[in-house]
Amino acid sequence: MEGNLQCAIQVCTPYFRPSATQEILDELMPKLQPLDNGSGCEVVTILNIFLNYEQGYELWFDKFMSIWNGYHNPPWAGDFMTMYAVVGQKNIGHIDWEPYIPAMFARITRSINFPVNYRNTKGGRTNGIPPDAVATWIVSALGPRSSAQKYLNTFMSTIESYLHPANTGKWVKMLGDLLYLLPRFFIDRLVVERYRKGHHIRPIPNEHKLSEECITAFVECMKPVAFQAMYSRLNTQ
Repeated sequence: MEGNLQCAIQVCTPYFRPSATQEILDELMPKLQPLDNGSGCEVVTILNIFLNYEQGYELWFDKFMSIWNGYHNPPWAGDFMTMYAVVGQKNIGHIDWEPYIPAMFARITRSINFPVNYRNTKGGRTNGIPPDAVATWIVSALGPRSSAQKYLNTFMSTIESYLHPANTGKWVKMLGDLLYLLPRFFIDRLVVERYRKGHHIRPIPNEHKLSEECITAFVECMKPVAFQAMYSRLNTQ
């Protein structure tokens, strides 16, 4: 019942009046407690449900990013990742991600919980980020004028060795989900840009649409990792 109610609210948010975003922020921001060490921050979860990601995001985009930058491994990181993934998906080509791309990929890499050891000291455990949100944001940030592909190349080179058949651990499922979701969402974006006319998603400026060079670069960066994954301990499904 709770899930159905949340879904209903999220479907209705595009029909909120333009002033609703500021009203929601005025009501909830004073209650935000980012130092909460629980399983998550309830206010962030509520914001994730009620905010309209198609308009008015300028009112909170930079502020929430600054809050996220101020905390290492917060329990609400998954909610923030979902927020930025959705706003990116609904506004492709209308948001300048360049100042944030390095930090976003650093957070994504850190969230996978790779086994890192230095002088017999293990790295701290991190709070996970949903793989669907990660894949959605990455695909939304790609484009002819974006440096996201360069960082995706580095990310893929980083995770390739962790998919070796000799390696196994809690990171394997996360990587498997990403390898499945990234090309799926990439194809979905191509369909919207090239074939689905009159779609409800905000029109993408031509200069930010995926070019043939973007497609080739994406495929080439995925191929080595996909081939490695064929023999890894991922679920063969």
